[in-house]
Amino acid sequence: MDRIRFREETGQGLTLERARVPWRDDYETVLTEGLDGGSLSRTLAARGLSPATGEEWANVLCALPAGDAALMGRRAGEPMLRLRRLTRDGHGGLFEYVESVLDPEVFGLHMEF
Repeated sequence: MDRIRFREETGQGLTLERARVPWRDDYETVLTEGLDGGSLSRTLAARGLSPATGEEWANVLCALPAGDAALMGRRAGEPMLRLRRLTRDGHGGLFEYVESVLDPEVFGLHMEF
């Protein structure tokens, strides 16, 4: 599932998210009826699926590629925040992989210890 969120004031893309999950036959209805409540997480949970473990990486994308810039209504080459998240099921198999490109003026990384 790919999703872009736009900033209402400027029309520029705030986030470009690409989520990938292994195909299951019970996803067939999603292709015709859409996501449950517009949410991939809700759609997976409604099918009894939930992640058990995960990892996430955050880094700076030094230059937004031209194709993504066009989708987001931004300039190619702009620096962006890039997040990658890999979650696994209880058996260690792939549950979901998500890569997000985020506007660094709005999003950041916050950690507490």
